[in-house]
Amino acid sequence: MSARLSASRFPACDLAHEHGVLLRQWAGAQQRISDMAAAHARRCAALETELMRQRARWVIATTRLLWGLGWPGLTPLPGPARKAASPRGGMPPLRSVQDVLCQTGCASHGHAWLDEASGDCRLNGQPCARQKSADRNGQDAEQSMSREQETPAQISSSIHSNMS
Repeated sequence: MSARLSASRFPACDLAHEHGVLLRQWAGAQQRISDMAAAHARRCAALETELMRQRARWVIATTRLLWGLGWPGLTPLPGPARKAASPRGGMPPLRSVQDVLCQTGCASHGHAWLDEASGDCRLNGQPCARQKSADRNGQDAEQSMSREQETPAQISSSIHSNMS
């Protein structure tokens, strides 16, 4: 009886109309959610991009600070003035960079840049300065060991002969 009562109160055309209204409302809600999700994804991408830029700025700033160039935007602390870098003054830092590269590649890590046959550096093609200094240090150690066995008179005479 209830089925006949509901069918008589709500004719089929009214049910179809209600169903259409409900589906349009549902489609509108889905569209709004899709738009919100797309806007959220765009916002997340923009924030990730900004975060990457801020990280890059932080790396640059800390590198400047660690290299002694000061923190960006801060005035230098009072103290002795730094010399301005001149074109001719560029060689000592370059030399120190070469020393670090040589120490890293030739003197450690299994002598990656040292040609064992010729003793030349594969990085610049010149004889390895580190190996020469190591050989010199070894000779100095041998000389100091032999000096320990010398008498004070022999050491004194060798000093006087070197001075003249």
